[in-house]
Amino acid sequence: MRYDIVVLTETHGSAMSELSRLIPNGSRCYCTGRSRERGGVCVWVHQRIAQSVTHCTSSDAPRGMNSVWLRLQGDALDLGGNGLVIGAGYAAPLGSRVYASGGRRSQDSITRRVMDRVRTLVRRFQQPGDEILLLGDLNARVAGVCDLPDADGDAELADYAQVELGHANLLRAIPPRRSEDSADNAFGRALAGLCKELELVVLNGRVQGDLQGACTFWSPAGQGSSMIDLFVASPALFFRADRLNVLNIPVAQNGEKVGSLMSDHCPVSLELRILRQGPPAAGKGSLRACFDVQRKTRYETLFAADDAPAVRRIADAVNKLGAEMDSTAVVGVFMKACSAALERAFGERRSRVRRVREDKDAPWWTDECAAARNAMLQHKAHMRAHGLLADESARQVFTKLRSRYQRIRKDARAAHRVAYFTSFLEDCKGDPRALWRQLNQGLKPECPIRDVNTWREYFDALYNNEVNPFNEVRADYILNLINGRPLVASRDWAGTESVARNQRVVAAASLSAPFTLAEVIAALKSLRNHKSPGLELAPAECYKYATRSIENKEEFVLAPYLLRLLEHIRSTGDYPKQFEVSVITPLHKKGDAHDPSNYRGLAVGGALSKLYAFLLDRRLKAWGEGCGARSPYQGGFRPKRGTMHNLFLVRHLTDRCRRDHPNAPGQGLFICQIDFEKAFDRVNRGLLWTHLEERGVKGAALEALKRCYERVELRVKVNGATGETFPSSQGVKQGCPMSPTLFGFFVEGYADYVDALDVALPVAMAAQDCTNVEGRRVPLALYADDLSLFAATKRRLMSLLAALREWSEAFGLTVNAKKCELLFFHPNAQVRSHFYAISDLATMHVTEDGLPTYHLEDARTLSRAVFWS
Repeated sequence: MRYDIVVLTETHGSAMSELSRLIPNGSRCYCTGRSRERGGVCVWVHQRIAQSVTHCTSSDAPRGMNSVWLRLQGDALDLGGNGLVIGAGYAAPLGSRVYASGGRRSQDSITRRVMDRVRTLVRRFQQPGDEILLLGDLNARVAGVCDLPDADGDAELADYAQVELGHANLLRAIPPRRSEDSADNAFGRALAGLCKELELVVLNGRVQGDLQGACTFWSPAGQGSSMIDLFVASPALFFRADRLNVLNIPVAQNGEKVGSLMSDHCPVSLELRILRQGPPAAGKGSLRACFDVQRKTRYETLFAADDAPAVRRIADAVNKLGAEMDSTAVVGVFMKACSAALERAFGERRSRVRRVREDKDAPWWTDECAAARNAMLQHKAHMRAHGLLADESARQVFTKLRSRYQRIRKDARAAHRVAYFTSFLEDCKGDPRALWRQLNQGLKPECPIRDVNTWREYFDALYNNEVNPFNEVRADYILNLINGRPLVASRDWAGTESVARNQRVVAAASLSAPFTLAEVIAALKSLRNHKSPGLELAPAECYKYATRSIENKEEFVLAPYLLRLLEHIRSTGDYPKQFEVSVITPLHKKGDAHDPSNYRGLAVGGALSKLYAFLLDRRLKAWGEGCGARSPYQGGFRPKRGTMHNLFLVRHLTDRCRRDHPNAPGQGLFICQIDFEKAFDRVNRGLLWTHLEERGVKGAALEALKRCYERVELRVKVNGATGETFPSSQGVKQGCPMSPTLFGFFVEGYADYVDALDVALPVAMAAQDCTNVEGRRVPLALYADDLSLFAATKRRLMSLLAALREWSEAFGLTVNAKKCELLFFHPNAQVRSHFYAISDLATMHVTEDGLPTYHLEDARTLSRAVFWS
């Protein structure tokens, strides 16, 4: 049988040296007690899973107990993203002389020290959601001692209280345990109690293959047998255990004991169905090496020569593009060539296994600390052995040794802190991102909703099933109004085709021009470092730093080949399949962490797909800013615009309101803050293309944008576990560089609608009450999907809200009324007090303009009433 992990207990140094010759290249061996003649523990991890194993510690404490602790990463296991902590240990029998050598202690004291150590190490290394597997020779005879909680008592209490108790649903499904060992001991009883406390179960006597609880130890003198080689695991692992076999003790084939039993313990094997089938979860964990920007010259040298292997492979593939190979195959060549170069440049970096001295897990522990501690303990042992515990001079020497040990520990700890802080400052000097990466390490808690299928169902419904209703006829009506066409035939106001729109259409012809090398280089420089490559193999740094210097000028080696590939994708519509799939991770915003609706999805695409999106986005932004296609009220994700400008506008309006004369009429200011529900995720793509076409984007440029959304697939990743792929039929891509620009064009349709209504229906819109700055209208402010409405009167505010309702219903966006807020400013304190004090604020008499009447209970509901049914 093929084993992934082999544990040997009660080993010694010679056995370790013999075993090291049998370990395959790439596998790892973690040991403790190498120098002892007995009592050691050795854990051998096969190279198949060695990359996913973290060595927690090797402990020789307390006296008489040795253990090795490992953790398997969740991305290598099929446990819903949870990791697995493995503790392999050996504890000497209670009657062993090893306990007496440290001073005479009672059996209760020894038992308590051993089990306390196990409990401490489990709690130290178990992360939230991790499963536990303890195994080895603990000399704990559990026999028939119950290791499960009182299931019957829990059931009665749950029925009485009508509340489920803890994880009893898992524990109650586990059958009683059998054992051929008829006697228990203190270690066994304590271990059973520890199982109840930590909610663990003994697998011996419960799993197929060992349903009777066979004995694992046979006395060479024939004095009896016992079951002391145990597997203790979390309840979830019991349901993943296929078979537990107690094998026969092998007979020696060579050496001094030919024909005799090789041991007095039976080999015990356990089969668990927990390893992930297929390739590991994509991302940085799938690569053996990560790009080190500080040593990027090692990567650049691989592209310095004209006939570099990576460049030659890419050039051959690009030359076949369109004839023998499609874009999907060429993108695959790019990724493999760059990832191979990455492995060649940085692949020698391996995590080094460090054995922690004694039980000191702190990184500041030094050889000097160990020497001082050993000197103190040796003197104490000498005092006990020679009966000098009461001798004053011997006690003074011990006091000096103890003080010296404590001083050395203190100095070592302080020196480590200074060295760590100095190194930290050097790493972060001139790189603020490095500072925050260091500060955020280990601060990201695991998602409490660990089931990948739960998230898949939620996002599947969000992007496919929960489609907001929209009115296409009404949307066309609004777009016609925005573009200056007549509202209805009976109206006196009849506009003509907008001159500005014609100018935008003419300017949009540049969007269909072929990509240039300068555009590709600029997009390469826009790619950000230290970002996940998604499902692609190579991160962005692999394309950015494939450079060489020619006449003191930096040349991007891959830029010409990327230009040919990306232009082929744009002009032919041959969209690579790698660009279609993104990995989406739920990020908690606020509220109940167990409610999926309180999360937002962050989709991560590959570096090449981002590069292509950057090219389209830069063109779209340049066209929108150059020809006035963007709304002047939008401050989000635009060059030379940001939150500072919106804050300055709001501050100016409020300050002006405060400075006005208190008795001046009509000097109030209403600010209504609007929140759209799942705005980016609920955009109707058909209406988005229609809106872009009305703005002037047509032809090949519009088709290139549509092709990016023709087939969108997502794969959920939670706590390292990745689910199955599912399609997405609505919304803009989260995490795509082009998404903020596309959504900006979409939501700015409301601002254009307000401007058009103010011109077409000034009376109905109370346009005379629009806020202004130095004669320039400022009806609203946008930052991506955050909208603020400004009005000088209640009537004007209700007109803006009614227009927002019409636009939202037409284009399929939903306003989250619970998160909308209203602010009122007025220079007169009595007016402000009156506004907030009255219970029935006012009746909006605007029915003469075709708007409904609203009775408002308080100021807070003013912005919500329009959206109540």
